Amino acid sequence: MKRERARSLLADVADGRVSVADALTLFEEEPIQPLEFATIDHHRALRQGYPEVVYGAGKTDEQVVAICEQLAMHGDGFLVTRTSESQRAAVAARFPDAIVNATARTVRVADTAAQSRVNGAAPGAVADAQRSPADKRTGPVLVVTA
Repeated sequence: MKRERARSLLADVADGRVSVADALTLFEEEPIQPLEFATIDHHRALRQGYPEVVYGAGKTDEQVVAICEQLAMHGDGFLVTRTSESQRAAVAARFPDAIVNATARTVRVADTAAQSRVNGAAPGAVADAQRSPADKRTGPVLVVTA
C-alpha cells in the first residue's frame, strides 16, 4: 500500500465515506506475502516511500507474472527490472496496459493513484535530461518512473 492510498483511506474514514472496520480490514492485510519462489513486501511503500520492485533475472516467466498479479491485486502497480524478452511478453499479455521498455529491460503497470512526473515527462516515457553539449555525445538518458 502506497502512502497516498493510506492517506486517502484515512481521509475517507474521517469524512465518513469508509467505516473504521473496513479501513482496518485493509490495513490488517499481511504486509509480507511468501510465495514458493519469492517474498512480496506489500507495505514497503508505506515504510520506504516507493513500492516493491520485481527483479526479473533468474525467475521464470510464470513466476514474474504471478508476482505481478499479487502486486496488482493490491492496487499499487509494479515495476519489473532486468527482464528477458519472454518475461516482457508474458507480463504484457497478462496486463494489456503494461508499459514495456525493451531498451531498459523493464515492464511497468501504473498504480491507481496519481502518477508522478520526472522532468515533465509522463511516467514510463523517455526523458531527455538537461545535459551539456559535451554530454550529448554519450547518447540519450533513459528515465523510467514507477
